[in-house]
Amino acid sequence: MYSRNAKKDLGDFAKRSLYYTSKAYVEQLNKSKDYSELKRVYFIGILNFNMFENNNYISRHLILNQQTLKQELKDFEFNFIELSKFNKNLKQLETTLDKWLYFIKNAKDLELIPNELENITELKEAFEVATQYSWNKEEMKIYEYVALKEFDEIKAMKNE
Repeated sequence: MYSRNAKKDLGDFAKRSLYYTSKAYVEQLNKSKDYSELKRVYFIGILNFNMFENNNYISRHLILNQQTLKQELKDFEFNFIELSKFNKNLKQLETTLDKWLYFIKNAKDLELIPNELENITELKEAFEVATQYSWNKEEMKIYEYVALKEFDEIKAMKNE
């Protein structure tokens, strides 16, 4: 969706990130009134737009003491992944994170899972789930029929 106020929308996203993270932190007190039991809150935003004016596709934001640059208030961490800056091709994927980001960015265009991604079981499962969302009703019925048939066969083999 195109917005005339794209810069305002980005600013609003930064504010929403702070809001949701703070809300998650404060809502922990509903369970306990003991501040010492508050847990750290990590925000992870996977974005399809550029939020920051640099070339890094992953950025980590902490609360630091301005003079010492030490992180003494440790309960908030904000992580942003800007997919528009992630430009690795299949041959450049080195880490599991690289492979996940490639998948997330390109899932809508993949007809088959690339060989480079097949060694991660969870990625194969995510690909299958993503593929199902593009099926029509007839394809979904066929899939459900085959899955049920396989389930019945496995159950029958176990009962023998």
